[in-house]
Parts: sequence; C-alpha cells; structure tokens
Amino acid sequence: MVTGGLLNLVDEPIVYADPEDLAVRLRTSLEGCIDRLRGWHPVLSSGRGDSIAQRLLQFRKQMNWSLPEAAIKFGISVRHLEALETRPDAYHNVGIVVLNRIAEVLGVGLADVLGLSPVERAPLQTPTDPNVGLFELVARKQGWSAESLLDVRDHYLTDKEAIVQRLPKKKRGVLSEEDVKDIHEQVRQQKFVL
Repeated sequence: MVTGGLLNLVDEPIVYADPEDLAVRLRTSLEGCIDRLRGWHPVLSSGRGDSIAQRLLQFRKQMNWSLPEAAIKFGISVRHLEALETRPDAYHNVGIVVLNRIAEVLGVGLADVLGLSPVERAPLQTPTDPNVGLFELVARKQGWSAESLLDVRDHYLTDKEAIVQRLPKKKRGVLSEEDVKDIHEQVRQQKFVL
C-alpha cells in the first residue's frame, strides 16, 4: 500500500500486488486528480508568506522549546528538525505524517504549518439518521482513526435493520455510545478474521 504522500490527500491509498500494478494504479490515480494537484503547486511553492521552515521555527520559539526539546516532542531527530527549519521548502520532501504529528504537538492545524488558506466548504447536510452523527462524536472521544469511523458507519448503514433489531425495544432505533463502541469492536474483530 502506498501511504503518506501528497496523493493521499486527494485520492484513496493505493493497494498493489507488484511494481507493474503499482505503476498502472498510480497513473490511473494521477489522471483522475492531476488538475487538483497542479492547482496546489502555485499555492505550495509561490513563496507567499512564510515558508514552512520559517513557520516551524516561529512555532517552536513561541513555545520556548530548544531544538532538541522540540525534536523529542515531534518524534524526529534534531538534525531532521534543524534541516526543516533552515533549508528551503523545495530542498526536502517532508512527509505529511511528520508534518501532521508536528501540527498535533503544536496544537495547530496542518494548514497552519503549511501556510494554506482555509478551504471554503459547502455546508454539510445533516444526516437523516441521528445515529450517524453519534458515530463521529464517539470516534472523537475514543481517538479512532477516520478509517475506523468510516468502517463503523458503513457497517451500520449496510446492516442497519439487523443492528436496530438487536437493541432492546425501548431503545429501538436510537443507539447509545456503548452501542457504537460495540459496533466498532465487531468491525475490528471482522477485520482480524479477514
């Protein structure tokens, strides 16, 4: 599986069997989102505002952390952090996972580290099933990954009638946080079996 790259921000992770299969799947994925990726190039390399290096240095100084102290907190080497703070953005290819970990430790968003403007989003539609909103609430409280949240939601939507039928009559149709945790555990166990 190919993960951690910029392509994962605009397309699904690529699962492949061999190098030839990977080449075909990468080509297909890129063809479907090349215009979006090209649109990011001017934003990421335009030089507008501070570079990632300048922002990381600024964030670290705001926290009053030494270079070694920040490197430990970010889970990277001192030399890596020093390179991130001193070299031009085009010099290195910082993994999105590393930048996300740094953003989490700093308590800022990944867009803040990258210096991107917030994306204008269309208002989200309220789900017609109140239980679907509960999944996100429980996932946030439990620290589940987005993949786990979507797996639980999809399992529920696929097998909704059977899940609701297993509930006591007084609760029919309305899940509790414990019910959502139970569904998560069922999905997790099913993954291990597969």
